[in-house]
Amino acid sequence: MIDRDYNDGQYAKYYMVIVLEGKIYPLATKSAKYRRLFLKRKKSLLTEKLGEHRVAKLTPSILSGYRRME
Repeated sequence: MIDRDYNDGQYAKYYMVIVLEGKIYPLATKSAKYRRLFLKRKKSLLTEKLGEHRVAKLTPSILSGYRRME
C-alpha cells in the first residue's frame, strides 16, 4: 500500500500479519494486549516453525504491530 504525504512524497505502509497453520492473524489492527497474548500463546509454535533466532528478532515487531524497516 502506497500513500502520499502533503508534499507529494511517497511512503509505504507495512502491516504486520502472521499466517500460521492456514489462519491469518492481523496484528497491526489488534490491541497491544491481544498481540502480547498472541505471542504468549503461539511462541512455541512460531519457534518450531521459524527457529528461536527469528522469533527473537521478530518479537519487538509482533508486540508493536509493525515491522521496522532498517
